[in-house]
Amino acid sequence: MKNNILLFLLLSVCANAQINRFFYEYKFIPDSNDKTDVKKEMMLLDIDKNGSNYYSRDKFVADSTSMADVQKQIKGGSGNINISRRESPGQVNYKVTKSYPDFKTYLFTRVSMDQYKVREDQKPEWKILPDKTKNW
Repeated sequence: MKNNILLFLLLSVCANAQINRFFYEYKFIPDSNDKTDVKKEMMLLDIDKNGSNYYSRDKFVADSTSMADVQKQIKGGSGNINISRRESPGQVNYKVTKSYPDFKTYLFTRVSMDQYKVREDQKPEWKILPDKTKNW
């Protein structure tokens, strides 16, 4: 009986776990002339059966907060909706998506006020090196 209950619980957990979210600390150097200026940002990677999305956590939180604010104004019924554009939080302003099973990869980015969707169709070339190398 205990085994049946454990099996049922395991199957229910697996059935409900449809989206996997991973958190990464992304470190980057925005100016190659100043290598001491290392920036950090938390990034999210969401993976489900249809594909994956990689984006900034700060931007996600700010977008969610702005959307909630607009929804609150709409419910208030004042007729005037204030969509104030605050400075975008975070420093990573792009999003990368990949769709399954064809593995089409897109980069969503913004230049000034224009938004772009760029297809990445070049396959990465991996060089697998031995565990140990000799430098002469």
